[in-house]
Amino acid sequence: MSLKSAVSGFGKAATDGGYPSIYTSAGSTPFTASGKSDDHAQSWTKIGQWPTDSLDQIKTIAGDPDIYGRVYVGFNGSGYAYLDAAGVDGCSRHRRNEHGH
Repeated sequence: MSLKSAVSGFGKAATDGGYPSIYTSAGSTPFTASGKSDDHAQSWTKIGQWPTDSLDQIKTIAGDPDIYGRVYVGFNGSGYAYLDAAGVDGCSRHRRNEHGH
């Protein structure tokens, strides 16, 4: 099975002056997982899986340039969400739809 990157983006580095964090949503049918890497894509940490941990298809992903570990995800028609993935085990998720809820 090969994985195909659907979307990817960069965010603040884990250390000052370090390589930017990489965020991606990748997968193969029927599952897509979102992950982050802090080491030039040598290893990955899963931060979410679709369809189980999401309500819609991921269309865009980007890390916050000022807050390490914060990632923003845009969905196909159902708004956006962000989560603080710096400590993935205790990550918090926030979701908004097109109506601001």
